[in-house]
Amino acid sequence: MRALLLMTVAGLAVAACASLGSSAERYPSADQCPAFATYDPAALAAAGDPAQNSQVAHYDNWARERVAEVPVPVEAANATTLVRVRVPGTGMWRVEDYVAAWKDENGRWHIARRQIEGGQPPPPPVPPPYPMPENWQPPAPPTMEERFPLYVGPADAATAARLDAYLADPCMNAEPTRFSHTIPRRQGPAWVCVPDSSSMAGEIIEPGRTRLISVRCENDMVTSDFLEYVYGSAGIEEGQAERRTSW
Repeated sequence: MRALLLMTVAGLAVAACASLGSSAERYPSADQCPAFATYDPAALAAAGDPAQNSQVAHYDNWARERVAEVPVPVEAANATTLVRVRVPGTGMWRVEDYVAAWKDENGRWHIARRQIEGGQPPPPPVPPPYPMPENWQPPAPPTMEERFPLYVGPADAATAARLDAYLADPCMNAEPTRFSHTIPRRQGPAWVCVPDSSSMAGEIIEPGRTRLISVRCENDMVTSDFLEYVYGSAGIEEGQAERRTSW
């Protein structure tokens, strides 16, 4: 009986160790992903799971609505690799960003970027000529598309390399797709969002996989850094940007 009990206890211990080992093996190490030294990836996954955290329950709907606002040029409609990023303005930063990035059939990255400055007043009306003709009518004011056009063109080499690196990054692939205003740390209090920080919505479509991303506050994760890069730094090759007022 004692031998059987010892064998049972030993078996449970081995199973527990195996379970812990398999859980750890699901994620890259902190050596590979420095953020995982501060943030436990399993805890991040739980915090981003609507079944375990009601705070993120509506995040997918929010992200889906936001990325749907991003203009996608006709030539990108059938792209098998497509990234859309939408960053709404904040109380202090009244700028709306819309960015699409995609690979063409030859594997080359392209960028479409639109930025709306909410605090910018419309241009003043055109004054009448002098002397004013009898039937003179002022020209129509510029549309929002004319004031804030879409710029489209091939990505520069640095941007293309960064986009490829992000999509292949094991750290970003191991992170959740939903981040709230607080993130649990391994030790100490949770990380808390800086007031008036940007919320970012993203969508990554690749062959066989689609990710809908909600980052409700810029944070230390690779996923957040990726969205920040796309909307803030991803560039079009110099001299190749085409200005469009319809799409």
